[in-house]
Amino acid sequence: MSVQIKLRRDSSVDWSIANPILAEGEFGYEINTKKFKVGDGATAWSSLDYHEHYSTALHTKLGGIESLADVTDVTNVAAAGAMMGVNSLSDVSSTSAARANLGLVIGTNVHPYDGTIIVDADIGSTVQAYDATIVVDADIGSTVQAYDATIVVDADIGVTVQAYDATIVVDADIGVTVAGQATTYTKIEVDAAVAGIVDSAPATLDTLKELAAALGDDANFATTVTNSIAGKEAADATILKDADIGSTVQAYDATLQSRLDDIEAIALAGL
Repeated sequence: MSVQIKLRRDSSVDWSIANPILAEGEFGYEINTKKFKVGDGATAWSSLDYHEHYSTALHTKLGGIESLADVTDVTNVAAAGAMMGVNSLSDVSSTSAARANLGLVIGTNVHPYDGTIIVDADIGSTVQAYDATIVVDADIGSTVQAYDATIVVDADIGVTVQAYDATIVVDADIGVTVAGQATTYTKIEVDAAVAGIVDSAPATLDTLKELAAALGDDANFATTVTNSIAGKEAADATILKDADIGSTVQAYDATLQSRLDDIEAIALAGL
């Protein structure tokens, strides 16, 4: 009775879908690719390597390689030695001859020397070594501030912004010191000084704005008043004034006043 042995077999697609773990030494054959794999009892199908079959074409190719590499063949060894001798760089008269023997042509299959090309030895010497603290384009707007025309830079100082001036009062000077001022004042002292200026002025005249309004917002109020007075009617010598009493007119006299009282009484009695 003959015995027929069949291997596990399926298409490459179905093997990939099932992706089984073959037992150690178990074969799995792909019927469409003619390839097979051998299991190890632990690795899934998709991770196993294929075992290529040794075809006639492959056998022929390997045979040719073996023939050329056969060091026992006197002909092949002599040819190899001759090739090595021709391409040796130690027994030629010049570098140009060495390049010619090796088939090297500068500018064609070999890059000519260029002193501007960076090599490893230049790093940290003529070129900057890698430094994580150096800002690159990718850092802009992320770890460093992107350009903003409203941000003050050194060139703006003294042009668009005030340069440093020790005589200018800043917040830190309040209640501590003011440049050029020997004495410092607290808020309470300042408030008291302001209250002294206002004193008991009416509420409608206790601010500079109210005082200015009362003067008609006239920065030259004194001049305006002087000019107004100068425009009044000139003095009239016929008009009596205090200085005329007892000089050009009769001053008060008690005796005269008594006589006038008597005349008044007689006149009233006759009525």
